[in-house]
Amino acid sequence: CSDSADNSPDFFCAIQPSGLSKYLDSYKLGGDLLRALHMTREEDGTFQFRTQFEIVTDPDKKILCVSEKDAIKRFLEYLEGFSNCIFVAVDEDTLSILSKKLKDYGKAKVQEPLVGYTYWRRILKY
Repeated sequence: CSDSADNSPDFFCAIQPSGLSKYLDSYKLGGDLLRALHMTREEDGTFQFRTQFEIVTDPDKKILCVSEKDAIKRFLEYLEGFSNCIFVAVDEDTLSILSKKLKDYGKAKVQEPLVGYTYWRRILKY
């Protein structure tokens, strides 16, 4: 993507997998799963993207996990500041899943800045 000022901040949004709370409440290996996801569960039931013993004192630096739908909405809002975007995914399946979810949640918004898409194998081939 490009923007006229070319100084846009990076985009990062931690996504809480759907059903995570239910899984953690029902099974014993929750700590290992949270460690693998690089998440911690807070006392209020929310999840933060951080290691178990990492202390984040600045509230502005806390990364709260959000639902997939909310993350995609934020991503589409982020893309509004750009033009001529090309999505690059790990593989064709990932690109297909991303495209479907963007269309489901964002309707026509995704087509405005998007001019193309590809995946790594295709890039490396040429």
